[in-house]
Amino acid sequence: MVPTERAETLEGPLREALESLEGILGAGESFDPGTAEGTLRIACEDFGTMLLAPGLFQRLRDRAPGLDLDIGAHPRERVLASLEDKSLDLAVGVYTELPASIRGRRLLHSDFVCVVRRGHPRIRKRLTLRQYAELPHALIGVGDPGPTFVDEALAEHGLRRRVALRIGHFLAAPLVVAETDLCSRFRASSGSGSPRWRRSRCTSRRCRSRPFR
Repeated sequence: MVPTERAETLEGPLREALESLEGILGAGESFDPGTAEGTLRIACEDFGTMLLAPGLFQRLRDRAPGLDLDIGAHPRERVLASLEDKSLDLAVGVYTELPASIRGRRLLHSDFVCVVRRGHPRIRKRLTLRQYAELPHALIGVGDPGPTFVDEALAEHGLRRRVALRIGHFLAAPLVVAETDLCSRFRASSGSGSPRWRRSRCTSRRCRSRPFR
């Protein structure tokens, strides 16, 4: 059996995530993962879940078969507080500033692409930064994260965008974009398994992400 190119790409991030989880599991001196029972609660949105959940679950079955996983999206504004009060055990996502009480580890960098539907009336061969700011945006996320790093980057150029749609489901977003004049950003490594993706098109404008950790 030979690993695919995508599997080789994910090997590093998966190993980092699993090592982080093992650090949590081994934090207590008397902790025995082989006999432990309970649920590990992880805050992670769709992209991170697709990336990490299969390998993470299998490693947990091997090391701590009595522990269950509860992975789901949580409002970003409450994630850090939930980690501090121990209602969450782990969070995976883009977190630029962490309090001293919370440990973080960088997992990977990922480029973003801007996606619009084929035949979009305002986009030709390329997308300028001003055009990007003027388009109505679909923002993927739950809760109210406030200004994102995209908004901060646009502000540095004297620009701001309008978020016309906030949607909590990563897999639904390309279907919406394919049928509207909205634009949205996706990680370049998100893939394109849905036929609706083939009805959208990725513009040539890419941007570097903040660390995904």
